Amino acid sequence: MVNTADWTEAGISTLKPKGTAVFVGGVDAKIGIPYRFLMLGVRVTGSYMFDVETDIPELFALIESKLLKLDWVIPKLFPLQEWKEAAKFAAEGKNGRMLCAISF
Repeated sequence: MVNTADWTEAGISTLKPKGTAVFVGGVDAKIGIPYRFLMLGVRVTGSYMFDVETDIPELFALIESKLLKLDWVIPKLFPLQEWKEAAKFAAEGKNGRMLCAISF
């Protein structure tokens, strides 16, 4: 679990008037939301996890419709025996563009 709200607050600070920020996961820290954002009609929502029944089909629908662009992601699949290489790949980061999976 993340114990700093820096990235969460950075995301909120980029909202346009009447914009929405959706967070999934956990940050074990207080989040500061400037009062002026409330006056702009922004919406901040989230959950600890996602709802498999509704969220996954909606995610795939967004991808199929091309509304959710994933061409910036660098995916790579590693076999289980290459777990050390997978960890190095994931640690490189590349500005959050890396997507690493290990197959069993």
